[in-house]
Amino acid sequence: VKVQPAVDPRRVALAILANVPGVTPIESADLFSTFRRQITGLLRAMLGILATTAVLSWALMSLVFSLAMSARGREIAVLRALGAGRATILCLLSAEAGLPGLAGGAAGVGLAGLAVYLFQRLIASSLGVPYLFPHLGLLLGMAAAAVAQTLMAVALAALWPLWRIGSREPALAMAD
Repeated sequence: VKVQPAVDPRRVALAILANVPGVTPIESADLFSTFRRQITGLLRAMLGILATTAVLSWALMSLVFSLAMSARGREIAVLRALGAGRATILCLLSAEAGLPGLAGGAAGVGLAGLAVYLFQRLIASSLGVPYLFPHLGLLLGMAAAAVAQTLMAVALAALWPLWRIGSREPALAMAD
């Protein structure tokens, strides 16, 4: 309710509360601060969930790489015994870890972009706001950043297993 400048909005709110059943008046200053607090809380919760998901996926990727490289310990030991240096082995295993990461990141970005494009009208109508796609350069930049983040996560997840495999002596690895 819009009130005159000389009228106290709190008194009007109290009068509405007392005289109109089922209605709870909210002063506009309280309305926007409440909305801001709710959105801030929602954003913090989403960031917490995102961080937890990122840490858990990183740990899972690290475990998968560790298991895969442990299973190939003898193969790596034979390569080392035949003269392949640690740098060569690390490059080979890094590429082996990075290529699926690159393919998965690109596929994920592509499928997400396709889904948003196909359902843009549904998204706009459910949110009640117009939906405009950013220009192509910005979309490609965001896609490249997402794929780069995927590769960085894969590299970090593979770092410990790669270091552990690369530091083993070939004779000990063959004995396992």
